[in-house]
Amino acid sequence: MAQAPDPDEQGRELPSNPSLYDLNRDELASLLDGEPRFRLDQLWSGLYEKLLDPADISNLPKTLRGAIEGLLPPGLLQVRRSVSRDGGTIKFLWQLRDGFLIETVLMHYDDRTTVCISSQAGCAMACGFCATGQAGFDRHLTVGEIVEQVIRGMLGELFPDAQFVITGALGPGGNAHGPNEFLHVPTAVRVTECLALLLRSHATR
Repeated sequence: MAQAPDPDEQGRELPSNPSLYDLNRDELASLLDGEPRFRLDQLWSGLYEKLLDPADISNLPKTLRGAIEGLLPPGLLQVRRSVSRDGGTIKFLWQLRDGFLIETVLMHYDDRTTVCISSQAGCAMACGFCATGQAGFDRHLTVGEIVEQVIRGMLGELFPDAQFVITGALGPGGNAHGPNEFLHVPTAVRVTECLALLLRSHATR
């Protein structure tokens, strides 16, 4: 089982147990210790290819689905979904398990969709022109909380060729670890090559 994340740079405690998308494949294999080996493929495919909640992965035994739900709760609770008048911008307001709020924003254009996903609750940059920055920094998000924004958004919207902007990933106080881990998660959408290179470069400094 994955260990609980360490406190972030500001000393705020991260959630003590992993959420649904925090574990990598090896950690999920440990979670399924004692189960037939093919169960890992079924769970992995259900979560990351079919984008199902554990309760809806019908090729897993019902008792196993219930156990997974208990051990790996969702990291996000949808508080609000708002759509602009022209339908081009969709905002999701999520509540994290410790009560902090974050946003995910989908911006539809004629030739593409851009998805702006949070990697922090609050912001450490403290830019004078930005209300979020002036409100202060709460904590970094875990990789599972970053991934879940994408998957939960995908359930209601179609953006197979979306480009991603990960806010709070670069610069002083940025969350380099979570977004860098996010790049290795096999969701059914792609991260722009340029952003991937930037994040990998930043994470190796």
